[in-house]
Amino acid sequence: MTRTGKFLLILGVALALAAGLVVGVFRTQIARAIGTVAVTVTPNTAGDAAAYDITFQHAAAGAAGLVITVTFPSGTTVPSSIDTTRVLVGAGANAAAALGAANVNPTAVTVTGRAVAVQFPALAGFAANQFIAIRFTQLAGIKNPGLADNYTLDIASSAGGEPGATSPAYAIAAVAEVSPTHAPQGGTVTVSGRGFSPGSTVRVVGGPASGSGTVAADGTFSFTATRTGAAAGALTVRDGTGRQAVTAAALALDPSLSASPTSGKAQDRIRLRGINFGAGSNIAGPGSVVLGGAP
Repeated sequence: MTRTGKFLLILGVALALAAGLVVGVFRTQIARAIGTVAVTVTPNTAGDAAAYDITFQHAAAGAAGLVITVTFPSGTTVPSSIDTTRVLVGAGANAAAALGAANVNPTAVTVTGRAVAVQFPALAGFAANQFIAIRFTQLAGIKNPGLADNYTLDIASSAGGEPGATSPAYAIAAVAEVSPTHAPQGGTVTVSGRGFSPGSTVRVVGGPASGSGTVAADGTFSFTATRTGAAAGALTVRDGTGRQAVTAAALALDPSLSASPTSGKAQDRIRLRGINFGAGSNIAGPGSVVLGGAP
């Protein structure tokens, strides 16, 4: 190899190393532009309108006109427009302080699909490396995905050189309900829910009832279950993918009373049999037994 060739080779290696160093430094500088992201969803139940509290650290100082774009995950229902009065923003030394200061409305909110661009006014204390908060109130109309799962959202800033960031996963939970919340042994109740896997079989796997059904295309289900056992308790339902939920209300047990024979004439004797009455219940007090509509 000639001297010229060696020189060009050395120069090429040096330039490559320098370029790698510059890129590495640049990456190091921008890697922390948006960080420490946190998302709180209230309520975090499938298909419900919810409030979203989003906080993150912003490397650049904020100025009036800064735009932060939040892109919600697939399955989230975002209205075509959101009034600025339904959104609050703030800044502070940490996430809690930023949320505490989130009492100012943005100057503009623009919705494009699932992306919501929030334009900030001038905020006191919005210096470099401060935390900022965006609170989409429940009245903003953003609805959680209809399928229970873990989700993430993306955040981007209009500040020069600011890269986007993805939030940690937040959970959207399935919901189960029972109606009525009391029934006699062997009686029936309706078990319903949402947030489950479409097409899968969902069944009661815990609590004083038995029954199963199929999840509809929208993640909801409703089936009739039979009251079993003697104890009161909440019901746990689970689908074929492992998604499950527990009813908020416990299913109580009603006492029941039967007569034998079930018909007769005046002065005939009948036997009454009651089950599941509470200990010490007074069943011999004033009252009457009705046969054929007459006492």
